[in-house]
Amino acid sequence: MPKKIAFSVIYVTDEDPKYKSTELNTHAPTVKGWQTSKNCEYPQEIVLQLERRCTLNKIQILAHQYLIPSKIELFSSNEDTNMISDVTNINWEYLGYITLSDNQSTGFKSRELKSANVPKCLVSFIKLKLHKNHNNSYNINNQA
Repeated sequence: MPKKIAFSVIYVTDEDPKYKSTELNTHAPTVKGWQTSKNCEYPQEIVLQLERRCTLNKIQILAHQYLIPSKIELFSSNEDTNMISDVTNINWEYLGYITLSDNQSTGFKSRELKSANVPKCLVSFIKLKLHKNHNNSYNINNQA
């Protein structure tokens, strides 16, 4: 039966000082969320360490209503969490990618929840690689 797995953000390439990656560690309506810094370089990466090793077959991502990456690549690793001292030493397996709507049809008012089936695998870490944002008049600083 599918269930939500707790995780911690252990690495990001960039973040806005007002919207830190640690915001992603808490799941509640009052959470501000994470954003890249203004006019950042793409792609951006986020590495998540799962609470425990688990079998993964689906990922869900909730996107902002107008700070939207055009594509997110998904990677997994089953390395022992006790053996990792630096995220650059993690060996990644490519799982695929998802594309996100530019959200013009909703007037940039709705957030997109994207579910992606991935090849079934045992996972300790997940890496998300966010590609250039969709351009729109609300996102003047090219953030995701």
